[in-house]
Amino acid sequence: MQHSQPTLGTLSTTSFNNILFFSSQELGPRLAAMLNFNLQQLCGPKCRDLKVENPEKYGFEPKKLLDQLTDIYLQLDCARFAKAIADDQVCTKVYRRYSHFICC
Repeated sequence: MQHSQPTLGTLSTTSFNNILFFSSQELGPRLAAMLNFNLQQLCGPKCRDLKVENPEKYGFEPKKLLDQLTDIYLQLDCARFAKAIADDQVCTKVYRRYSHFICC
């Protein structure tokens, strides 16, 4: 857990300056899948099952992780990365389940 925040921080910093690289055909879908998976773990229907005893000991700060994930999504604001997000199976599954809330 302690390594996730610095890793996401580095990814956030580097993605800001390298949009084309992170939205490339080779990396974009993999990054989108990783981000969507982590977003689903933090905010999805089973997020209440995500419990850590002594979160301070392990550096587990879910709100901070969510903030970093959101920054990465926002920094990679381009059509190619948006398509990679939409094509990911996790995103498609979540969208189908909650589309009536999103679209109405």
